[in-house]
Amino acid sequence: MKRNSRNKVLLAALAAGSVCVAAAAERGNLDIEFVKGLIAIPSESRSIPECNRATAYLKDYLERRGVHCHVERTEEGRDALYAATLPGKEHDYAFVTHIDVVPAADPSQFQPKVVGDEIWGRGACDTKVNAALIAQVLVNLAGKASVGAFFATDEDGCAGKVPTCTMLRRAGFTPKKMVLVGDTLGDSTNRLFTAQKGHWGFRITAKGRGGHSSIPWKLDNAIPKITKAVDSIMAAYPKPPAGTDWYSTLAPTILSAGDAPNSIPGEASATFSFRYIGKNDVAWLSGLVRQTTGLEPETLYCVPPVTNNPDDPLIKGLFNAMQANWKDREFKIANLYGATDAFQFSDLDLPTVIFTHDGAGAHKPDEHGSLASAAEYLDFFTKWIMLRM
Repeated sequence: MKRNSRNKVLLAALAAGSVCVAAAAERGNLDIEFVKGLIAIPSESRSIPECNRATAYLKDYLERRGVHCHVERTEEGRDALYAATLPGKEHDYAFVTHIDVVPAADPSQFQPKVVGDEIWGRGACDTKVNAALIAQVLVNLAGKASVGAFFATDEDGCAGKVPTCTMLRRAGFTPKKMVLVGDTLGDSTNRLFTAQKGHWGFRITAKGRGGHSSIPWKLDNAIPKITKAVDSIMAAYPKPPAGTDWYSTLAPTILSAGDAPNSIPGEASATFSFRYIGKNDVAWLSGLVRQTTGLEPETLYCVPPVTNNPDDPLIKGLFNAMQANWKDREFKIANLYGATDAFQFSDLDLPTVIFTHDGAGAHKPDEHGSLASAAEYLDFFTKWIMLRM
C-alpha cells in the first residue's frame, strides 16, 4: 500500500475513534491479564526487590513479543527498563512512565479486581495501566516504527542518587523527535500538558549559642533568627500576578530547632519548596535569600521545569489528532503544577507532552484505572505513530 493511501486509511480510523467503550476495549487489544499481573506485584518505591521484580516481569513480557529490552541498575541496586521497537539506543519517539507505586496500607490493594471497564488496585491509576498500554504500543509497532520507552522505578526521580530515566539517558538511550510522558492525574484526562513546573527544595540555617533555658541572657536563641529570616524572605518575595495561576510559588514547609523543652537551641533551620517556571528562577531566588537574610541556601534537590514551543508542529498535530479521535470530549492544552518524569528530558529541547488515561483515587484505597480508556489510548498512539513513519 502506498504511503498516501495508508495515511488516508489511518486518518479515517483515528476520526472514527469515538466508539462505544466495549468496542474500544476490544479494538485496542489491551492485555488485561498482563495488567492484572503487573498490579499484583507490590512494587512500592521503597522496595527495590519488588521494583526489580516488576521490571523483570515487564521485560519478559515484551521480549517474548519481539520488543528489544535493556535493563540498567542504579548504584543502590534499582533496575529500570528501556524497551524499543527496533534495535539500538536512539529512536524517534520515546514514551516515559513509571511502574513503582506509593505504599499501600492494606496488602489486599495488590489483589487487582476488574469491575466492568475498570481495574481496581494499587498502581491502577498511578500508573501501571499507563505502563501496560505503552508496553502494548511497543508490541503493536515492533519492527514497524522507531519508538522507545523508559519504564522508571523511582516515583518521578525521587529515590536514589541518580533518577532511573537519567541513568538510562547517560547510558545513551535517547529520543530524537518527541517525548510522550504517561502519568495519571485523576480529573485531568481531557488535557494535554505541555509545561511542568520545576521544583527547588532548599534549606537555610541560622546559628546562635545554645544552652539551658534558665539562663537565656547568656545565650543566643536561633529560633527568633530563623523565624525572622523566613518572614524577611516571604515579605520580599513578589506578590502573585493577577489573572493567572501559572507563576513561580514559594512556601516554607519545615521549621527545625531544638531537641529538649528546657534547652535553647543554638541552631535552627527552615526548609522551602519553590515551584518555578523560569529557567533562571533558582539563581534569582538564591540571590534574594542571600540579600534579605545574609544566609546561604542549601540545595536539597532541584528539578528543572519543562517548557515547550507552543507552535511546535508535533504538539499541535498530536493535540488536533486527539480532539478528532475523541469527538465527545473537549481537549485542552494545559500546564502541570506537580511532578512527572518529564523533567529528566528537559535538556533535550524536544517537544515533550504529558498525557493521562482515565482513572481516579491515586495514592488512595479506592485507586482504579479505566481499561477502556487505556485501550483507546493504545489504539490511538499505535495509529498516530504509524502516520508519522
